[in-house]
Amino acid sequence: MINETHIWIVEDDARLASVMQEYLTLEGFQTRHFSNGKNLLLAMESNIPDLLLLDVMMPGIDGLSLCGEIRKSNNLPIMFVTSKNSESDRIIGFELGADDYLCKPFNLKEMVYRVKALLKRTMPSTSTKPTNNIVYGAITLDLISHRVVIENSELHLTPTEFDLLKLFMNSPNVAFSRAMLVEQAIGYGYQGYDRSADFHIKNLRRKLETKLPAEKYIKTVRGIGFRFV
Repeated sequence: MINETHIWIVEDDARLASVMQEYLTLEGFQTRHFSNGKNLLLAMESNIPDLLLLDVMMPGIDGLSLCGEIRKSNNLPIMFVTSKNSESDRIIGFELGADDYLCKPFNLKEMVYRVKALLKRTMPSTSTKPTNNIVYGAITLDLISHRVVIENSELHLTPTEFDLLKLFMNSPNVAFSRAMLVEQAIGYGYQGYDRSADFHIKNLRRKLETKLPAEKYIKTVRGIGFRFV
């Protein structure tokens, strides 16, 4: 069954990109392949995909620089798909605003699972009745348009940062472990991703403090994780 969800793949390995497209097309997704970042940026001047699968090591503009450039103006879901698999590489990816990080070589079924999980978290549901906005202090979350407004000024968050803030604002003063944040907001179905919560929290804190420098909403709970106060 074909749907209108568009997934763009930025990958200089044409054979791998073809296989990725084949698997995603079988799941009903609309796909498009770019062999370099320059062509992607040109295409994004007129269209924006629902999700981006992004290689890191590419000729011309590398994937990290490309992610940073995209995050200046757009919060679409981004998943790195790369052979750079060290912890420091993942840290850099998450700090630049990636929502997920898949290391090569990978199982194509796992790629499809992660794509679906990320889309489920970031795309509005049509099967449920829209809920009211969430308001906490000066922060308002618009759950329909996926926007965050602080004192009449929009705060641009990645989909993962938005989901974390939503979880925190729905449960103020509750201490969440890293594993709980991964399970309930970040959404990875695999072990070994607890540390990724730190990177997303760091980015979320920094963005909140640019709008509310005197406020410290996210507190570290020693030995446990984080609490929204």
